[in-house]
Amino acid sequence: MISTYTKVKYALGEGGVPLLMKRTWRRMKKKVGIVHNARYRLNHAMVHGFPRAEVELRGGHTTENDVLIAERILTAFHAARACKEEAGNRDEDMWSFLEHGHHKDMLEILSEKNPHKLANYLRDVYRQSITYGITNAVEYHELASSKKLRRYEAADIKDKAVSLAELLGVLSYENPGQETLGENMKVDSDWLIHEIEKKIGVPVAPPDIDGGVFKLKMGNGYFMSRDILSLYAAWRLRQLVDPQNGSITELGPGVGKVALYASRFGFLDYSLFDLPRMNVVQAWYLIKALPEREVVLFGETAKSKNSIKILPWWEFLKVNQKKYDLTFNEDGLPEMDRGIVMDYLEAIKKNTKKYFLSINHERGDALIPGQTEKLHLIASQAVEKSGGFKRISRFPQLLRNGYVEELYEIPS
Repeated sequence: MISTYTKVKYALGEGGVPLLMKRTWRRMKKKVGIVHNARYRLNHAMVHGFPRAEVELRGGHTTENDVLIAERILTAFHAARACKEEAGNRDEDMWSFLEHGHHKDMLEILSEKNPHKLANYLRDVYRQSITYGITNAVEYHELASSKKLRRYEAADIKDKAVSLAELLGVLSYENPGQETLGENMKVDSDWLIHEIEKKIGVPVAPPDIDGGVFKLKMGNGYFMSRDILSLYAAWRLRQLVDPQNGSITELGPGVGKVALYASRFGFLDYSLFDLPRMNVVQAWYLIKALPEREVVLFGETAKSKNSIKILPWWEFLKVNQKKYDLTFNEDGLPEMDRGIVMDYLEAIKKNTKKYFLSINHERGDALIPGQTEKLHLIASQAVEKSGGFKRISRFPQLLRNGYVEELYEIPS
């Protein structure tokens, strides 16, 4: 074991007293919970300080149409909850843990079957606990109370936009060995969004319907990090599948933002599968975001296959013919029960024609807070165990440190 004396001597020899003081200060701040930037894992060095911008709180008001949307959602939710598959054959995972904690308040509102109350809840959904784990890096209440955290949040959003611009060739990648390091984070945000939009050929500003969330004004829209990540994911889907003729399914789609951008890229046939309570959030977002599209909920009949379908997770397991061209999951498999994941993978081999695209972390730490006997699943290991998939590519997710993007070919 290295002695304290040796550590001090090494620190002084490598960087002198300033480096030793800096390291000591960082450890102390981390120990008492002051340092928050570890949550963000930014791609770009902030050698010039934070971008000169701060996120703004978005909000809204409930309309008569919102109440009608809530009525549809309630009907679909209770139809799903009436199915015997709702309980499923699963062990406790992160989502069953959340059902009795962070998600309990919305489940109580859903049980009341009051569309006005549900619409009021969903109107500012990002300040509600139902979005715990699928939205910002930190929660609404923390951002609301800390200007420093809001500056981190703004930097995180700009960081992801710059990363996307570098990927698309709008900006050149920075080299840490050159004096220009940090210049990309200083580019004008309005120009940046305009050039990204020109490069990909579709509008990128999200609809301003996200209530109770802090967003950064760039170009003609307000963005959160998830907007940029979802835009990238939809762009990747377009690289792999013909939008006009292809069919996409997404497992655990969060709020549904990838489906929004996929629609802008021209995808007509898109299906989302998740827990019924998460279907509620997805239905609210997509019905409001895409009023011109047919959005079909559980128990409703689609007028055309060229629609967006929001369904409970077990319906995916029932599809036995090669129906989808690509199945996509981001930020989902590691948090699920292993049995459900293996069932999903077996179903993908039966119902997906071409590809399985996974963008997930591999940290493998405790799945449920305070419990160490269950760990986050690692998607690549589950796919290997399932067998039959052919991995085409694997690389770090270019917009998000700590995540890996994998593309698999589906066996015929």
